[in-house]
Amino acid sequence: MFGTIWGITQRLLPTLFSYIFFYFIEVIFFSLIAELAFRRLQLYNTFAAAYYTLFYTGFGFFNYNDFEKETQFGYFFGLLFLLAFLVCNLGLITSVFTSVIVVLYEEFYKHKGIFSMIESLRVRPVMQADKEFSSLISLPPPLNGLLFFLAPFLMTSKNPQMINEAILWVAYLPLLISTFFVFTIYNFILLPITYVKMFFHKMIMIFVYSKSYRVSRADKFMLWIFFAIVGPFRLLSNVLVDLFAFLHHATLHDIPKTKVQIREKPLTKQTIRMAAAYFKHRRERLIVFKQAAGELRDQLSIFQKIAQIFVPQPLVNFMTNQ
Repeated sequence: MFGTIWGITQRLLPTLFSYIFFYFIEVIFFSLIAELAFRRLQLYNTFAAAYYTLFYTGFGFFNYNDFEKETQFGYFFGLLFLLAFLVCNLGLITSVFTSVIVVLYEEFYKHKGIFSMIESLRVRPVMQADKEFSSLISLPPPLNGLLFFLAPFLMTSKNPQMINEAILWVAYLPLLISTFFVFTIYNFILLPITYVKMFFHKMIMIFVYSKSYRVSRADKFMLWIFFAIVGPFRLLSNVLVDLFAFLHHATLHDIPKTKVQIREKPLTKQTIRMAAAYFKHRRERLIVFKQAAGELRDQLSIFQKIAQIFVPQPLVNFMTNQ
């Protein structure tokens, strides 16, 4: 039967019942001592009063000043008595926490390989286990303290996805409420500012001439009057729509994922045309330099012929070799 919520509860019930039993035994024992030791104090002079006082003391409702009127054993004896009672309570509560830790460790040791792989899922974007056990690794402190009580139910449930979503809702609900509250205040602060801005904008547009959108001044004046009356309700409806869209987006479960990758272009007729156009553009940029180089080469050949006419041949050869 271990594998359901009732199974994990059944494992903890003996410890819980033993804690309740020993707690009542402890309160009865200390009540008898208090009745004998503090007869002059109204809170401890009878067994019923001492039991009532010590029972609520175990839940943190106590005051050290209650022993100031103690004259039989003194004020410090009353403090030692109260501290001894609180230490015994702490031991009982620690035993309950220890039992929860033991049950949790037994399940962890039984499935330690699986949980080790789940821990590595923090670097994996999409896995089925994220929907079932993501709360074990995604809750930030101090919210992860909830796992101390809820993790045994998650790891032993036959439907971990439902419990996982419930834990995430409980953990992140304060964040959702706080952000929604801030977003709501922000929108309602902008509401009168937007209305005043649009009011004067439409009033100024009555006297502005527009070439692309020709409307008479009478029409613009009526639009201004219409906005002055209907504008607050229209802006309020926009705010309500924005608030609904915010809640809808904040509570989405399956957000569409975008995969970014470099797509290799295949060698097709279209890509060949693109490459030909690119190289043609590059070649046209080089034509100017080719024409200039050809003209300079022609001018040099003309000067060389003139030199052969007016200068002796050996000197020309000498200049050419140089």
